[in-house]
Amino acid sequence: SDWTNPVVVTALLHLNHAVTATVPDHPEGPLALAIWEFFVNDDNLPLTIAQPDIQMVTAVLHCLGTDWQAAVALWRQVITAPSTSSNHLPAPNAYALAAVLACCARAGEYTMALDLLAEQQQSPTDAAVVVTLNTVVYNTVLAALARAVPLPRHRRRRRGTKRPWKKSERIAAQQQLVMGLSLLNEMQS
Repeated sequence: SDWTNPVVVTALLHLNHAVTATVPDHPEGPLALAIWEFFVNDDNLPLTIAQPDIQMVTAVLHCLGTDWQAAVALWRQVITAPSTSSNHLPAPNAYALAAVLACCARAGEYTMALDLLAEQQQSPTDAAVVVTLNTVVYNTVLAALARAVPLPRHRRRRRGTKRPWKKSERIAAQQQLVMGLSLLNEMQS
């Protein structure tokens, strides 16, 4: 039937995401994961049902919102199990990686975003699955870094004088800046 076409399912996942804007307690992430599980883990599916594609993976990741643990688990499932005759998972790409990194960014998990980026950078070029990093991927990690730890603001004391940053706030801000600059440097090389 037509509803098992990956293009139709991807459109259904986008509709699932849009419903959340009008129905706040809509279970967007769990529903997207249930659709994914239907396609990937149900051994009783007839062979006529189309297999998931990378656009479906990206749509599921987008639906996860701030559930970065589920996004990372789904990414690991796709990245560690390249398509074979018995496993019909799609090969990952930079856009799916950017989607999982965006989920980490929305959750403020910049360390996980940096770890995932480092894993891809260290992946050997002859590995079964190699994701080519692009500007979208780096920009998503930069966004995660920018959202993670809000920079401290000067607070006014009672008499109107500003309180200087605490040492820990200053160190955290400096570390964020150094990480951001090193990412920009990697993007240029």
